[in-house]
Formats: sequence, C-alpha cells, structure tokens
Amino acid sequence: MTAATEVRDEMGVPEAWVELLRQQSAGAKSWLEMWRPYQSLLPEVDDFLQHKVRGICLLLKEPQPPSLLYVYSRGKDLYFFRGWPPLGDRVPKGKEEIWACLLPGLQQFYRELHDGWTQLASDAMGPLPVKDIGYLSDQDWELEPDEKAQLPFRLRDVITVFGNGGGDLLGLDITHGVRASESQALAWWHEEPLAPMLNKNFWGLMGAWIGGQVEDVDLAP
Repeated sequence: MTAATEVRDEMGVPEAWVELLRQQSAGAKSWLEMWRPYQSLLPEVDDFLQHKVRGICLLLKEPQPPSLLYVYSRGKDLYFFRGWPPLGDRVPKGKEEIWACLLPGLQQFYRELHDGWTQLASDAMGPLPVKDIGYLSDQDWELEPDEKAQLPFRLRDVITVFGNGGGDLLGLDITHGVRASESQALAWWHEEPLAPMLNKNFWGLMGAWIGGQVEDVDLAP
C-alpha cells in the first residue's frame, strides 16, 4: 500500500507513517527527516536512504502489526528493508533486563524510529526487534569448556542485536558494566567463534555491515 488515502484507522498504522505517505505522494523523500538523528552515526545507511531507496510503502499482514517497507532494486529485482512500528514507552515483556543494558541511542532508535529494521527476505542485516534480542549464550555454539575459557567474555555477557543471516552476529559486551558503551561492540563469527572482533564502535560496525550489503544496489531513479 502506497497511498495515504487507503489507510483506515482499524489498520493500526502510525499516523506519522500516514503523513510520510502523503509527503511521498507530493514528491518528497519523506523518510529522510525521520532518520535525521542517525545521519552522522550511520553515514552508510544515510547514503542508502538518500540515493538508493526508491520509495516507501506499507505492508499489512495479519496477525502481525503493520510495517514500513523501504524499496530498493538490484537489476530487475526489487528488495525491501522492513521497519516495525516504534516502541514508544513500551518495553516487550521479558526483555526489561536486556533493555536496561542497551545503548541510550539504540533505545531511542527503538522508541522513536523502528522496533527493528531488517531486510524483509531474511529478517537480518539490521537491528533486530527488541523481542528477538537475546544473549550469545542462548545458542549452542558447540564450544568445549576450555574453549569458552579462552574467550575474553562470558557468552551470557554479550547481547546480540544484529545478525547477518548467515550465523555471524553483532553484539554488545556488558562484562564491564550494567550498560554497554558504544566502544564495546563485537563481531561474532560462527565459523571462528574463538576469534571475535573486539572493542569496536557499535554504530560504526553496524553501519559498515549494512553499507556492505547495499553497496552495489541500484541508484534510485
């Protein structure tokens, strides 16, 4: 759905999204203003939104909440990033402990922009919805006790907020405090679990991963 006039109250579409569709109908790249607070944090994503996104539309698929699709292309094929409605003041039940550990800027992303923004086909390559965030220890990595002891962190002290769809994860190390800092991001390689990339800037690492995924997509007409 691309027309604001087609939206009905019972669909549960955020009013801010309806306004984005109205502005898009008038020729504006309406989504850019919504992302402006993250322009300097995620320059690769900003470049994608400015130059490669062809437009936005709504996806309505019960029983899921509505989502906002960002349309881009590679050759003759169309692809989509999907953004879920922002959380506002709500925190998903059972995720209160994880929420308290997230970066303030990431909390703002979830509260004001999208509760998850990932590729539609894979549900990956972007920040996961809060309900899907967990700990590295939630998965069985088939590591022996002596191998776990070699790691500079405990698996239960890493929050996983981003996956590449192939088993590699971007996480936040909360070993040294209740809340992670921006410089405590790490990349976890599923094929080389004993060689994680440590002490990286969270926004820089996330932007690089997303940017690499959309580097060769088409420029918007």
